[in-house]
Amino acid sequence: MIKTLENSKMAVSFDPVTCSLISLKNKLSGDEYIKIIKKTEVFALSCLDGNNNLSVIKPSEVCRVNTAQNGSLSTMEIEFEVRDIKVKITLALEEDSDKVESYIEIVNNSGLKIAEVLFPRIRGIYLGDTWKDDTIILPHHAGEKTLNPAEEYLKPCFTGMWRAGVKNDGEIHYRELNYCGLASMMWMYYYDDKNGFYLSSYDDDFLVTGLRAEVGGTDDHYMGFAIRKYQTINKGEKWRSKPYIISVNSEDWHYGAKEYRGWIEKQIRMPENPEYLDNEYVLMNMYHFRREGIVYTKFSEIPSLYDTAKEFGINHFFMAGWNRQGFDQSYPEYYPDLELGTSMDLYNGCQYINEQGGVPTFYINARIFDINSDYHETMGKRIALKLHDGRMVKEQYGEYKFTVSCPGDAEWQKYIIDTAYWMAKSYGAKGIYLDQLGSAEPYPCYDQNHTHEDSGSFNRGYMTVLKELNKKLSQLNKDCFLMIENCGDIYSSQIWGNLTWNGEVRDEFFNLYKYTFPEFVQVNMVNPKTTEDVAYRTAQFYKDMERALVLGSVLWVNPVFKFHEGDEELLDYLRKAINFRKEMNPYIISSKFVDTDGISSISGDIKVTRWIASGSELYIIGNNSGSGGYFEIPSKECCMKMSTITEGLIVPTYEKRGDTIRITAPPDRVSYVIIHKS
Repeated sequence: MIKTLENSKMAVSFDPVTCSLISLKNKLSGDEYIKIIKKTEVFALSCLDGNNNLSVIKPSEVCRVNTAQNGSLSTMEIEFEVRDIKVKITLALEEDSDKVESYIEIVNNSGLKIAEVLFPRIRGIYLGDTWKDDTIILPHHAGEKTLNPAEEYLKPCFTGMWRAGVKNDGEIHYRELNYCGLASMMWMYYYDDKNGFYLSSYDDDFLVTGLRAEVGGTDDHYMGFAIRKYQTINKGEKWRSKPYIISVNSEDWHYGAKEYRGWIEKQIRMPENPEYLDNEYVLMNMYHFRREGIVYTKFSEIPSLYDTAKEFGINHFFMAGWNRQGFDQSYPEYYPDLELGTSMDLYNGCQYINEQGGVPTFYINARIFDINSDYHETMGKRIALKLHDGRMVKEQYGEYKFTVSCPGDAEWQKYIIDTAYWMAKSYGAKGIYLDQLGSAEPYPCYDQNHTHEDSGSFNRGYMTVLKELNKKLSQLNKDCFLMIENCGDIYSSQIWGNLTWNGEVRDEFFNLYKYTFPEFVQVNMVNPKTTEDVAYRTAQFYKDMERALVLGSVLWVNPVFKFHEGDEELLDYLRKAINFRKEMNPYIISSKFVDTDGISSISGDIKVTRWIASGSELYIIGNNSGSGGYFEIPSKECCMKMSTITEGLIVPTYEKRGDTIRITAPPDRVSYVIIHKS
């Protein structure tokens, strides 16, 4: 018999015969979310035998299902037993809530070692009358927002993606993003104009967690969702998960961001960085020391390069490729490359930047170990992350091959911490950038010689690194800070900047991370792309710059090596953009980013973000397409100031229309308007 939990807002039903969730109903919109019934067992366990062979176990029958009412709380308990493994699932729903809180509890009495827990599993979903107007939000790095994923995920844009691409396991097409890094948060969202679906893990153990989004196929348009925990449960052990949340509502993605933020802000602190960093709104990224065997710049040229940066209004000088054999080689042998000069040459260059009031930041990679290093056979293999079958994880960048080191192991943690501290102490670095830390995929590690507590301790290992490094650097120099590549909620709480880069062509949506965590600083790449397609290169430059400015991000540029002959127009625009970003900065640092909250409507192809402060509001307007438009806000007594990226201060065009004010976007690519309340 079908068992159901329901209240005035939603209903969820479980079928004991198929061991599947077969109904999710939004009572407010009247929509049944699960429109295509698929036998999808509510959980699956990946288990290791004595030879470390991995197999998947799913339930075939239910031992007991019990529903109960305790005041305003309705619960459903479902018990299974499969191969001497006892599983109990609990679903709980408050009377006035749109959220089901769920848990899975496992007692392992088998001869197998449980390595992964996939729960909850739901398939067959699309919203409303068609899947074509459904949108998925995934926390892939700083965010993705994809319309019609049931079809789009089957296109080469996603199936050919380097990381986080769509795969096929012989049963279904899926994307699975591991937290924390490849996935920056532990939640997903799926919605149309009347319905919203939220799935999240509220796991304060911060285990490696896979967010899984599935698509049925070219002839079967539906979505599936699941969450994977990398948790070892040995024979005789018991494990109870932290809560999973399923919400059925009628909101857009902002609901999910606020819901997740409400949980995670109790687990982490907001970053505390040196105050001067509030005014670091642009930096020069310098990878052209030594790269792919070519010496571009020597350490003795650092002062002149910094002087050039200052001419553009850039105070922050970021250095990569300074290490032995240059960028992406010989990691983790972080010693100055002899072809570039001596250690004193490097020190003198950093000293010059510091004396001019600048900010020298050094790159180190916190993840990988060069297979060709003299130390790989010993140290490299010893600290390498090991999968369940003992294999090391190998990655390749260009021609160069690496193994992934285990951040849960104390030996690798100490190496990263000591190296970063040495750069600050020996060369006077203020910033340390830890490459890949919030970007590349987290993995479980099964090497029992490592010091980590469990196979899913990858994230906790990096948190140890960040916390300890912050402590040591602040004791050395109160002006020191950390940066990482891309983002992760727990990591961002410990650092100043997240380098959220413009990657492969897909539905990047950096507003997601910015709205969830307006306190976290995003550093956006805005250099022209390296390509011979001049039209694409030009268009992408303006597009990337628009996004960075509209989000109030720090600009990541190199006016010396990234702009070529024929780029005079782009270089001139870069100067204007830096000055424009400087002009907005006092408003940005004193206001809170709220995305489009409070904006009544936006017309045309413009982009608008809202920032609120006591007594004033900032609206940043992107009109990169040139098609124009307007936005409307609730009517209020106010005075306005408007400025554009090329014209400076202009007279704003607006009109009162009943209970709203309609503000017309200027023809310039980017502009802003300040509204002071009268």
